Formats: sequence, C-alpha cells, structure tokens
Amino acid sequence: MVYVKEDVFAEEALNPFTKQTEKIRRFTLSNDEQMSVQIITLGATITSIKVPDAHGKLEDVTLGFDDLAGYDSELNPYMGATVGRVCNRVANGSFMLDGKII
Repeated sequence: MVYVKEDVFAEEALNPFTKQTEKIRRFTLSNDEQMSVQIITLGATITSIKVPDAHGKLEDVTLGFDDLAGYDSELNPYMGATVGRVCNRVANGSFMLDGKII
C-alpha cells in the first residue's frame, strides 16, 4: 500500500510568477517496504529518496539540500529537478507566432 503525507517544507517563499509569498509544501509517498520519496511544490523537486540497504538500514540516496535556501541558491545545479520526457530535445520543433512559423 502507498501512503501520502503532506507538510510544509518552507513557510515563506516568493513565487516568481505571481510575486506573492506562499508556503512550499512537501509530499511524502511511502510504502510498507520502508521506501519513501519526498517531493516539494517548488518545481516538483525531489528532496529525498529513502530505501533500505541489504541489511535493512534506511538510507537517503538523494543529493540535495535540507532547506529552501539551498534550492533557491545560485549554486544549485538543479538538484532533484524533475523534467519532461523530451527535456528540450524536440528535433525540428516550431510554432506559430503572429502568423509566422518560428
């Protein structure tokens, strides 16, 4: 069975689109085998993946930060970022803008 828990990862974060301050929520998905993944609402960033090792000891195998300041830093190389399946790799992509194909 999969369990979902929601809590707050950061109290005050500036939304770059709305320019409003809002909470960053964290969702923890876990199962009966002790595995879990934590995802925050800041770009669907994965902040933790915990799995048991061969001896049953639970370990976090994710590179990341413990707080919002780390993810909001210019030094963050997009740790934990989730991306779409094509990830800006659409060959010969185009779209229409003001009647012109670009």
